[in-house]
Amino acid sequence: MLKSKLALALTFALAGTNALAAIPKTKPGVPTSEALSLPLGNRLIVIREQGPDGYRNLVKIMEDTKQPMEMRWRAVTALGRIGGRESQPELEKALGSKEWYLRNAALVAMKNIDRETANGWARKLLNDKALMVRVAAVDTLALLRDSSASEVLWQKLYAPENFKGKQSLFIRRKIVEALALLEGRGGEARFVRVLEDHDSSLHPSAIGALERITQVKLGGKQDTTTMKRERWQAWWKEKTPAAL
Repeated sequence: MLKSKLALALTFALAGTNALAAIPKTKPGVPTSEALSLPLGNRLIVIREQGPDGYRNLVKIMEDTKQPMEMRWRAVTALGRIGGRESQPELEKALGSKEWYLRNAALVAMKNIDRETANGWARKLLNDKALMVRVAAVDTLALLRDSSASEVLWQKLYAPENFKGKQSLFIRRKIVEALALLEGRGGEARFVRVLEDHDSSLHPSAIGALERITQVKLGGKQDTTTMKRERWQAWWKEKTPAAL
């Protein structure tokens, strides 16, 4: 049976100084910039083999404005993977960059290194002007399972920057998905309000949250989201007649 990519990468990592020879389509001495074009597992193995020089090269690529966006993004995420906590100064620098993709990459890397620092930056970057950075911030808070972030996420669900005119942007679905993980008892009314939202992509997560919080199932697997939505609205109206 063929090994998975993860198992193959582990095999290479355990192979010590001979790991480079086992990597397909590579050869010793491959430049860091070329290594960044490899699949993730191979990419990290090659750069680790380069030792401190490989790390320094990643920093140079991250800071080089002439490098393509994708190359700089990969350099930042590789910094976090290879440097761990020692890479925090470089990641903090990227988090403050004027380039949105560097802020995005640094947050992706930081959440696997320092939960507290990642949490603080994620809350700050919920206000970022770049949509993809705000999405990364939402994903980070969901991953860290910080229930205290619920209130700010509810605010951002209805924030003007998460709409284009009257059109709901996809970050709102990500926010509801995060809230479905983080919100506890007492949040029922807010999720029922989400069921009234014109963006129907929000409804499945809101229903899932209501089921989790209340431990109530309304309808079966064969029922559509619309059917379940109507049942929950009726349930809430019966439970709190003045709420709707």
